This record gives sequence, C-alpha cells and structure tokens, in this order.
Amino acid sequence: MGANWLAAAETDHEWYVFVLLAADMRDRPRGFIVPRDHAVAGAWIAHEDWRTMPGIPTGKRNTPVVRGRMGLDVWVRYEERWELLDESAYHAPVLLPPTTDS
Repeated sequence: MGANWLAAAETDHEWYVFVLLAADMRDRPRGFIVPRDHAVAGAWIAHEDWRTMPGIPTGKRNTPVVRGRMGLDVWVRYEERWELLDESAYHAPVLLPPTTDS
C-alpha cells in the first residue's frame, strides 16, 4: 500500500476496507471496515509486538512498520461493520484487540 498509508487521517471520512479473499473463489470475500487512524494504530501495535517478541535474536527483526504484516486478529472486530461509515470516523468505537497474536 506504500509508505503513506500509515499517515494520520486528515478528515473524519477516511477509512480502509481490508478484503480477505476466500480460498475458494466461489465464496464471498470478507470485508473489514476500519477508520484510517485505527488502521495506523493497529499496524503500529502489531508491528511492535512482532518486533519486540521475546526470544528473537537482536537485529533479526528490523523491517519497518510500513512493510509489517498484521494478522486477522488485529482486524476481526471490524468485520462487516459497514454501519460505521454512517458516522464520523473520529467517533467510531475502537475495536482493536487488547493484545495481538501476530
């Protein structure tokens, strides 16, 4: 998505819809409706959890956050939350997990 996807929202109408395609293309994809600022926070938290995971030798985890990978556990509470688009992204409930399994 490029480096700019992690910039903070400039308006209250900025959202991401992450799409998870099914293994069987005949099945419906899953959609995760995430306010931009929540996506930035979720990406940072998951990346820092991954980067500072105990037991990993120093210097082995040095990928920048813009190239990080987030697990489904980060976004699952945003699944099919299309109704969030009816309001300001600034008023959307924070549905990020208290910890990540990524």
